[in-house]
Amino acid sequence: MRNIIYTWPAVPFEFEKAGYKDGLRDNLIRNNPDIGPAMSRARTTFTPYELLGKIEMSADEVNLFEDYFLNILKSGKNIFEFIHPRKQVLMHWRMVEPPKPVPYLGNFWHVHVKFIQVPGGGAS
Repeated sequence: MRNIIYTWPAVPFEFEKAGYKDGLRDNLIRNNPDIGPAMSRARTTFTPYELLGKIEMSADEVNLFEDYFLNILKSGKNIFEFIHPRKQVLMHWRMVEPPKPVPYLGNFWHVHVKFIQVPGGGAS
């Protein structure tokens, strides 16, 4: 059974540079046996990217985004398409944590998000 890939909702999708982090997750399992050299092996065959940052949204956009997270992404269970901000490639992602809005200016909020790439779609 294939997963349905959802598109990004009608809210901003540009990460602010302050606080933005991305990179590949550590995909090695390391151990030090009692005898012999240290060993390591791959945790999985796919090494995903992880994104952490904030997106500026109006109060209405935050409400739409929370609805998208709860009802479309089923609290992070479902996968969505999103363009990697640095690589500029469309990839498949899953939200690792619920969006966290923080008041910013007037009617605007910084919504903190954390995504992890899932296999399929785009460059890995």
